[in-house]
Formats: sequence, structure tokens, C-alpha cells
Amino acid sequence: MLIRLKRHMLQNRINAKSTILITAKTPIGKLIKTYNAKIERTFVLNEVNNTIETILNEMISIVLMKIYTDYELQDYMRKYF
Repeated sequence: MLIRLKRHMLQNRINAKSTILITAKTPIGKLIKTYNAKIERTFVLNEVNNTIETILNEMISIVLMKIYTDYELQDYMRKYF
């Protein structure tokens, strides 16, 4: 997970990126899947801590939803696990 915070006089900008790699290994081979999330936000100075927490929660939710709705991964796991 990478978070960049750019500060300006009246506002801040956060760019956050996350990549999760899942490898499902079986005796017949393996499936490798990559899931990404990217969020950009602009906010006022006094909201830094709440904004960082919110962005982290949003990124985790985005990646988990992508994993949850990945039918290729679900099908592979049903067949081989």
C-alpha cells in the first residue's frame, strides 16, 4: 500500500494505491491474481487523520469486493480446493 500526501496552504491531496497478489497453488498448477485499488482525495488541513483512515478503509473495501466478485478465482477454488 502506498499513500502520498501533498500539502498546500489551504488543502491537502492524498493519492493512495494498493496492490494485492493472491496465488492459489494446487498439485496441477497455480492461479495468480492481482487486485488493485486507487483513490485520490482533496481535503482541508484539519482532516488529515480522519481522511487517511477513511481512505485506508475504502481501499481495503474496494480490493476485498474485487476478490469477492472474481468468478475466475471462485471457480478455481471450487474445483481444486
